Amino acid sequence: MYKIRHKETGLFSKGGTDVRWSKKGKIWAAKGHLSNHLAQFSDPEKVYEDAEIVEIESIVVGTESITNWVDRVVERRYNRDKARQMEIEESMRLDRLRQYEKLRKEFG
Repeated sequence: MYKIRHKETGLFSKGGTDVRWSKKGKIWAAKGHLSNHLAQFSDPEKVYEDAEIVEIESIVVGTESITNWVDRVVERRYNRDKARQMEIEESMRLDRLRQYEKLRKEFG
């Protein structure tokens, strides 16, 4: 896998014909893909001035079953939705409390 890194900033090319840089950038999976990208430019050395090609080696750092992965995603989504619902309920409760206080002042 390959990336293009700007030497001065350490940022990576996001690919495309309008060269932009970011912390993550784009990964080209094969040399041919990167060559095709560079071939888009009449003078790639000028477009990518002060840049270098970085070859990235991928290693497996762990595995997880798809079931566990999906379960964690579903649990996070459930917890997020539950927290949002609690925020909504608390907001509505506070609105009712303000209305109550206003009416109590008005009618005693």
